[in-house]
Amino acid sequence: MNLASVLVVSILLFELSRAYHISTFNIQDEQETYPTHLGEGTNPSVFVLHGPAQILSRYDLTCIQEIRDSDGDSLDKLVSLINSGRNNQEGYVGLTGERLGRTNSKEQYGVIYLPKEFTLSNLRTYPNHQSKFERPPMQVHVKPKAPGIPNFELLIVHLDPQKVFEEMEALYEIAQEVVTKINDVSLIIFIFPSV
Repeated sequence: MNLASVLVVSILLFELSRAYHISTFNIQDEQETYPTHLGEGTNPSVFVLHGPAQILSRYDLTCIQEIRDSDGDSLDKLVSLINSGRNNQEGYVGLTGERLGRTNSKEQYGVIYLPKEFTLSNLRTYPNHQSKFERPPMQVHVKPKAPGIPNFELLIVHLDPQKVFEEMEALYEIAQEVVTKINDVSLIIFIFPSV
């Protein structure tokens, strides 16, 4: 199994002895007998999801890109598989945004996280400024539960390889808007896979 663009960013937020592990994954399988993206083709089998589930269980919060199923089953199956290996520990929760894209191939962003570590709120698709994005960013407010760690905004985006420069410029504009509109944000984290 090849996990293309598996780990683009791993961010550690420190508070003395506490570190949060945050990552982003674009799960792909290049073998023709399996789906090429999470949720594409037939229902994802345990075999296809087993490797990503093991890796994702190492993180407190993970952003998933290119979810291509219309009913959200693949993310639910992935979360269930991650939780099956947790030995009665509090499990992960998965959230998905709306289906996005200008072509017939629609994609969703997802977030898998531990509720004992974070409270997530205000999940939304960021308004597509003058149609600058193929898939506009998903924004989510994250409140860490460990004391002393600031709240932050996640902006998750899968950039169009043909429009990287334009979409990166638009992300700068969005960052300025987020800082202006949200009072308790001291950090904005952009999550996007390599192109």
